[in-house]
Amino acid sequence: MKYSKEMNYKKKFKFYVYFSGEPGAGLNPFYEEVEITLQHGEPEGQDKEFEGWMIQSLSEWYDGAGVSTVESDLFE
Repeated sequence: MKYSKEMNYKKKFKFYVYFSGEPGAGLNPFYEEVEITLQHGEPEGQDKEFEGWMIQSLSEWYDGAGVSTVESDLFE
């Protein structure tokens, strides 16, 4: 099969989850990275809709944590 950059295009999202902690409540600070790789390009929906949904979901899952993202395109 002939090599094609389009066939090997991936979109990778990295989300940083951080919590400064609440020592009085016995909650320690933590930091987590969550990566999502889309094998075949762009997610459906409006521009940045996927990232917004993931940030909201991760914020709810890690109750009280902040979430930020860095997006990158990969060619492998």
